Amino acid sequence: MECTSIEQDVAFDAKFASKGYWTLLEKGIENNRRRTLLGIGIHALTQLTGINVLLFYLPHILQSTGITEVNSELLGNGVSGMVNMLATIPVFSFIDKCDRRRILIRGSLVMGVCMMAIAVMISVFHDSDHDALGIDDNDTPNKLAPRMVDFIGDDGPTFAVLALLCLFITCFALSWGPLGWIYPAEIYPQLIRAKAMGLTTAASYCFNVTISQIAPVLFRTISWGTYVVFGCFCLLIAWIVHSFYPETRGRSLEEIHLIFSNAILMNECADAHHPSTAAEALEHLEIIDGKHHRQNEYKQHSGKLQDASA
Repeated sequence: MECTSIEQDVAFDAKFASKGYWTLLEKGIENNRRRTLLGIGIHALTQLTGINVLLFYLPHILQSTGITEVNSELLGNGVSGMVNMLATIPVFSFIDKCDRRRILIRGSLVMGVCMMAIAVMISVFHDSDHDALGIDDNDTPNKLAPRMVDFIGDDGPTFAVLALLCLFITCFALSWGPLGWIYPAEIYPQLIRAKAMGLTTAASYCFNVTISQIAPVLFRTISWGTYVVFGCFCLLIAWIVHSFYPETRGRSLEEIHLIFSNAILMNECADAHHPSTAAEALEHLEIIDGKHHRQNEYKQHSGKLQDASA
């Protein structure tokens, strides 16, 4: 029955769907505008966590902490990729068991703490007399190195920063990495899903390029303060998800439609489910009305018995 309903919806959308991208900005009962903004927004928030900044410039960041150039390239490219891949594997075991919002919020908070901790480590254990790496305006992009400060000859803080970077990447791979792509696909209706996913994907790459160009300027001007900036972004992102992004785990397309149509839901908890069709909704209302009717009859009958006994 559910499969037949989905096939009918897809056939209807294929027959009557509008071909223009302007439908993504329409409000109406579908509230496509809000869906599109949330889809683009989640990709923008993904970039603001600073994940791609770390992945792009990780060899230079490690080199600036005192690790040799060869080792920094191996750790930056090899270890980060391995950590990212291995941390993604456990996602399959809980992605459909845990709430989307909870995963995103907790991931943002932990990543924010990691960024703040890295900033503290670098600000405390550094050589204030000179900078290990700088940015020469004549350097090519391949030779570009963030301006950071050296650690005093102590391996402890260096490996502490490396551990924090790996923890940051792990948290991202467990949360924003997969859900940044899953969530937009869940909020779009069949009518606009293809166009909307294309637009959000394009927006993701645009934000990626923008952040990657801004990051070297931040490293050059505020050094370890760059981590504070991204740490604050991560904490802000947790609040944004909590305030504006509805829960989508386990919900049908019809339930998602109810959420974005501003319908008054009987239960807005993440585990609550709502009628998927008009007939089911009427049947559900009739059941509730019948229960209230029986309760009223019972109260009236009880009152008559009490009056008779008196």
